[in-house]
Amino acid sequence: MKRKSLEQKMENPLLVLETRNYCAIASEDPCKHCSVEGYVRAEPQMNSGVDWLNIVEQFSEFGENGHVVLKNGAGALGDSEISILEKTLNEGLSASITTEGVCVPNKFKSELYKLADEHKNKLGVTVSLDGETRETYGQLRRPEHFDSVVSFVRDAQSHNLDVATNYVVHAGNVGSLQDYVNFVVKELGVKKINLLELNSTGNAKRNGLKEADSQQYFDVLMKTFSEGDEQIKQALDGTFAAEVYKAETGLSEGCNGCPAGSKGMYFIQHDGEIFPCSSLELPQYHVGDVERMTLAEADKSMEFEYARKVAQSLKTENPLVSMCPGRLESFGEQGRMEQATEMTKIITNYLKEKGIELTKGDSCNCYSPAF
Repeated sequence: MKRKSLEQKMENPLLVLETRNYCAIASEDPCKHCSVEGYVRAEPQMNSGVDWLNIVEQFSEFGENGHVVLKNGAGALGDSEISILEKTLNEGLSASITTEGVCVPNKFKSELYKLADEHKNKLGVTVSLDGETRETYGQLRRPEHFDSVVSFVRDAQSHNLDVATNYVVHAGNVGSLQDYVNFVVKELGVKKINLLELNSTGNAKRNGLKEADSQQYFDVLMKTFSEGDEQIKQALDGTFAAEVYKAETGLSEGCNGCPAGSKGMYFIQHDGEIFPCSSLELPQYHVGDVERMTLAEADKSMEFEYARKVAQSLKTENPLVSMCPGRLESFGEQGRMEQATEMTKIITNYLKEKGIELTKGDSCNCYSPAF
């Protein structure tokens, strides 16, 4: 497919769209860990007037390896989102949606599966599944939804969709992480697992949820990875366990750390406001809106440059641990930095005991949000 000329092509550009500011679950009975205050008891909204197809077309000019993510709340997927996916795939790009897997309309699923059949290996879903049993899943979400989520994952797999899961790690489920990995990889066929640490804010704080102990988290994940076969190791690629394994075996190639710290990532809110990342919805990172500037102009803005500088400055002493600037600034500097420092020490000591020294070039983004 012929591309318009652009001053700079981007290697792996990423566009995250939140086309509607609504979550059907949060509007009635929010998840126990939800930190998105704007979703709580919000009403369904009609189309905001943003020309999403034009945004996708702008984004397609950045390169053929671009990926578009639809990051909507529960019950916020419909005909307009199908049109966005269709436009993305017809431009030769790949796409995925993040979903809780509960409130996905049958009509949307039918159209989604049709697109997946027409554009093989170009479309995926990331499903929130925080446990391998109703009981574990119910620590964060409504337990009666567990079977529906598992059914959606199986259904998506059977229709040529690449399926990933998001697992929010906290004190209550960290001990069952290995059982979870075996369940979703071996029984559900999931190809990628994103491990997201609980942030003790919003509902999580009100409900008394606790973050996982760093040493326990490290030990459990390392055990899960080392005892896993190639299929499990592939699903856990991108976690700190995978990066430690690569460092041990001399396979580490390093990466750029936080995606917002490199050119090519954009987050567009439901009302067209532009930010460098969905975890950077803060005044100092707000650029403007899509009616007043293009994505290319946003990329050259002072706010995007500031995001890159902050992301670079948060690299810890151990290059395998890179803090997310949005989580640090949104959820309290002291607590998040203490947690990062603790994990840094654990990983550093582990590698030192094995006689492995690392350089800044080995930095990875295992603390960045996953989509």
